Amino acid sequence: MFAFLRRPAGAAAHPDDWVTRAFETFMVEAPSPTAPQLDEQDFAELVRTRLAEMDATPFGLAKANGLPGDAIRNVIRTDSKRTEPTLPRARQICAALGLELIIRPKPPEASE
Repeated sequence: MFAFLRRPAGAAAHPDDWVTRAFETFMVEAPSPTAPQLDEQDFAELVRTRLAEMDATPFGLAKANGLPGDAIRNVIRTDSKRTEPTLPRARQICAALGLELIIRPKPPEASE
């Protein structure tokens, strides 16, 4: 969904090194292994649902939270102009909606 896990300039040669440090830095508690995983369509639907729960408009909520007026609208559009948010923008949209964006390592597959 997001192409954001790129090794920063000057980072260790093995990408897992900096990814591991990032997760250790930002993880406060272990999330549930059954936490839902969202794709871009699910994210858009979650945004629509949350807007309805808050009785807010995409433009009004975006402006009230210091976002460009079309930041939320572009995520929930159903036409060809729909855009996928960057990670920082997705984080800002989640904050405006009172949601928490969590990125974590994939849990190990359960052995049978």
